[in-house]
Amino acid sequence: MAIPKYDEIMPAAIEYLSENGLSRYRDLETPLAQRFGLSEQEITTEYESGNGTIFLDRISWALSYMSLSGLVARPKRGFYELTELGRSYLGKPEEIKQFVKQKIAERQVSKKADASKEEVAISDNNLLSGVTPHEALDQAYNNIRSTTYETILETILSKSPYEFERLVVKLLDKMGYGGQVKDAARVTKPVHSKILW
Repeated sequence: MAIPKYDEIMPAAIEYLSENGLSRYRDLETPLAQRFGLSEQEITTEYESGNGTIFLDRISWALSYMSLSGLVARPKRGFYELTELGRSYLGKPEEIKQFVKQKIAERQVSKKADASKEEVAISDNNLLSGVTPHEALDQAYNNIRSTTYETILETILSKSPYEFERLVVKLLDKMGYGGQVKDAARVTKPVHSKILW
């Protein structure tokens, strides 16, 4: 099974908090992983950037969004408990998602009253698609990296053989090859030989 998105985790987190009371967010990892039938590999899958595991991060964002919308309370850092409002949403997974998205959208609009409409729309789109801010940054990073790779390849492939040779020699020189040898990074002049018949 794929790792559930943060909004898919919210109903299961509410049920867990209803049954177990005040809990550290990390305590939800194992029971929720079992509930979603996740493998050990899925539980331990990290972001490409290496900044934490995806599943635990999504649990954290699910709880954070529910805290901002009043479904759960955070009496101390890293600990969450269900509120009375949260109890009223038990067994209503779709309503939980809609309520949280509506409350977060309202917060963003009031918080960014002076911000441009475009910025608010971008935030809303991420929220509605079930993407956490961490994931949005990771996707943006991967898109930029992919575009950069393509640009570099296009640039290299568009070079003449002589320009390519100069590029390779420059690269080797920057990497320290050639050491203290004088003119180690020199490229010989291109030879235009004529074929005599």
